[in-house]
Amino acid sequence: MVPPAIQAAKVLKEHGIHALVLNARFVKPLDEDMILKLCEAIPHLVTLEENVLMGGFGSAVLELFSQKSIQKTVHRMGIPDRFFDHATPNELLSMCNLHPEGIVKFVQEKLGKPFKKSSPVSLVSLPL
Repeated sequence: MVPPAIQAAKVLKEHGIHALVLNARFVKPLDEDMILKLCEAIPHLVTLEENVLMGGFGSAVLELFSQKSIQKTVHRMGIPDRFFDHATPNELLSMCNLHPEGIVKFVQEKLGKPFKKSSPVSLVSLPL
C-alpha cells in the first residue's frame, strides 16, 4: 500500500492537504513508540491496509490509543469484512478503492475538504 499512498499524498499536497506516509511494514509487533510519537503532531490519522479491517493494522492502532487513553480520530481504509466475487488481487483492491484515486477521495471525504470541481487531479506513477 505504500506506493499508492505516496501517489495519493502527492495529489493531496497539490490541493493543500499535507500527508505523511509511514510504512508500518507489519501489524505485530506494533511499533507503539513510533505511532505514539507521530500521533502527537498529526491531527488526522488515516490507516491503509491491504487486509481486512477487522483485526488489522487500523484496529491495532485504535486498541493502542484506547489503552493509552488517547482521544484521536482514526479513519481506517482497507478490505471490509464481507464476501467478494472471485477476483484477482488487483481487482479486489480496485473494488475496495485501494488505489491512489480512491485514497484521495477517502481522505477528502473524511476531512470534509472536497477539491474544487475545476481543480485538476493528476497522479504521478512511482516505480515499485
